[in-house]
Amino acid sequence: MPNDSAPAIFMDSHPDEQDGYLKSWLTTIRTNLTIAATGIVERGQKPGELRLKWYTHDGNVGYKDYPLEQYEKVREEFHSVLGLPEVRRAIVLGYPAQNPFILIGGSNPWIDKFEREKEQKQKMIRDQQKREAKLAAMGGEFLNIELLVRETEKEEQKRIQLEAEAEAKMVEEIIRKRQGNNKVRYADEEEGLLSRKLS
Repeated sequence: MPNDSAPAIFMDSHPDEQDGYLKSWLTTIRTNLTIAATGIVERGQKPGELRLKWYTHDGNVGYKDYPLEQYEKVREEFHSVLGLPEVRRAIVLGYPAQNPFILIGGSNPWIDKFEREKEQKQKMIRDQQKREAKLAAMGGEFLNIELLVRETEKEEQKRIQLEAEAEAKMVEEIIRKRQGNNKVRYADEEEGLLSRKLS
């Protein structure tokens, strides 16, 4: 029985590498120890999002989040990421009750839902335009609250996306700095060991 309160894997290029019960437990411990050692915490995935996550041959992990409505773009990105030579494995994660890649009775219920929502928005816009035209014909001014709300929502989505990109860049920079510091520290330690052997 799937756990609806945690993301599940929808697509996996290497399903044989999925964690079993014991390995899942060990992965959780390893992840917590890594967070404790590095201080780098992966942003939690929210309901209504799909996460494309990839693993490189060097052991690095990257991810990108998409709104649920962009599931076709996620599928395309999944295949394009797998085409990169440095990527070893790619997976798509999401909440089990929000799987847009399923077919029920030969049709995808999510496509129907997205189309219904799109039609409702278009109907709302048409109704708003009719009201505005009627009010303009009567000579009154009209404050378009729905347009104001839509514009505010778009600005908020852009702001959230920019923050997520900035956070991802900051995490990459921290990882690079820490890897560089470790190399310098190991080089200094190795040099110290060699100088003791020579004297």
